Amino acid sequence: MTRGRRSALVITPLGGVGHFGRNCLLLEVEERGARGPALLVDCGARFVHDEAPGFDVGLPDLERIGALGERLVGTVITHGHEDHIGALPYAARENDKPLWATAFTARLIERRFARLGARPPAIDVVQPGDVRAIGPFTVRWLAVSHSIPDATALVIDTPVGRLVHSGDFRVDRDPVLGPATDLEGLTRAGDEGVLCLLADSTGAMSEGDNPGERSVGAALGAALSGASQRVAVALFASHVQRLQLLADACRAHGRRLALVGLGLKEVHAIARELHLVTLDDLLVDESDLVSFPRGRQCLAVTGTQGEPQSALSRLAADTHPSLRLERGDRLVMSARVIPGNEARVLEVLEALAERGVEIVDGSAAPHVSGHGYAGDLAALVLATRPASFVALHGNARNLLAHQALARSAGVAPERVVDLRDGGSLRIDSDGQLERSTGERARQPLAAFGVVEHFPESTIQARRRMATAGALVVYAQGGAPDLLLRGVAPALQDELLLAVRGQARALLAAVGTDAERDAVRAVARLFWRAGRPPPEIIVIPDDDRR
Repeated sequence: MTRGRRSALVITPLGGVGHFGRNCLLLEVEERGARGPALLVDCGARFVHDEAPGFDVGLPDLERIGALGERLVGTVITHGHEDHIGALPYAARENDKPLWATAFTARLIERRFARLGARPPAIDVVQPGDVRAIGPFTVRWLAVSHSIPDATALVIDTPVGRLVHSGDFRVDRDPVLGPATDLEGLTRAGDEGVLCLLADSTGAMSEGDNPGERSVGAALGAALSGASQRVAVALFASHVQRLQLLADACRAHGRRLALVGLGLKEVHAIARELHLVTLDDLLVDESDLVSFPRGRQCLAVTGTQGEPQSALSRLAADTHPSLRLERGDRLVMSARVIPGNEARVLEVLEALAERGVEIVDGSAAPHVSGHGYAGDLAALVLATRPASFVALHGNARNLLAHQALARSAGVAPERVVDLRDGGSLRIDSDGQLERSTGERARQPLAAFGVVEHFPESTIQARRRMATAGALVVYAQGGAPDLLLRGVAPALQDELLLAVRGQARALLAAVGTDAERDAVRAVARLFWRAGRPPPEIIVIPDDDRR
């Protein structure tokens, strides 16, 4: 048998490797040189906002998922964060195959589909320790600690060997809720032989060990005890452990707690139904807070990433229907800012600070990451002792740091594989590795539930219009004329004259090979004047249309 005809496994990230978010991994069995059954691990979204004006989220390569057809046997989910489940409703439109997820995660998936007016495919609800045969794959779920309940790692047996997929995790030996990371189970998987470890790289650049969620409790208590007025604590809606710690701090310092934000209320309802939290003695409706002195009030609010319609953004804009943060109140940021969201978060915090609200953020904030630091990641490598290694989930620096860590923990350098979205790793039945770069996985965009497969040129045009406006060159009575929209302040006379001087050439170039160069010539006029060029739109004469 030639090498090309050996059984093999092909691993392809469709998102999440090279950029944060939209985590999605494709596993395909290859027999006799032909691709066969396929399994997806996670299918998440990423927030885009300013990066792609007019859109909410970026998605994995949906066309690739749709093209799998009947070869796709299903999708297994590690946990319920948006960057791991947020694209499932869109993927289901392309390929409606069953899902496997833990109970809390399954409820979040159902909620995600309901927001788009859809019903999810069949969900097989599993719990840590369960094993499922899914086509030629056998999957075992192992508990891990993360910043959301019911997070898991996956041990996936394939026709060519065993994979371990870490999911998002940290080594927390005394978690606030749920079981600790199952290092014993991961070690047993290593004892039996792991062909490849695929692991979360988010915390690879943080030295030492993650201190664990309980380390936040004292800081939350200090934030409450040192405040004389109302305290608002901003946290992720899904961070049920942090909410429990906040409730414990409120109980210790005589404050009542109100949940502010629809997402937080929905997640709390799910957690309460699944008996994960006990807050009933503390909770009050936000409309009932007036019954308590301001110094005995605490708000748990969503919007840590500056989301425009979030509870925190409405408080900052003073548009919340029933609540207000005032001088003497305190806002505590109990979350990290995801790279790319810094400007929006700063705008929210500045608006509150201008009103006299005390801000506790940065290094003073009561927060610890849900992701393992370098020490946690090394512990995973040492437990599983993989024959090969792939770093997942992160920007380039995170991935490279994680690869260096894997080599230092004993993985042979030639078997530490550097992948990016769209690239593939082929592992044959003899353990031989073959890496291919491939084309970068496409990132369709969505807004209001509608998906668009825009080329990059369209996104660039939207950015130009969002930042510099639009310049329309058109024929009026046989002569060229200009229409400016969103271009402010008004153009200097000399720049405007220069643009008008190019208008006739622009109109003449429409539909010819010279059109692109003519548009660039006008754009250069703006750059030379120290201004970003607007989107330049040329409308030809009627007789040329």
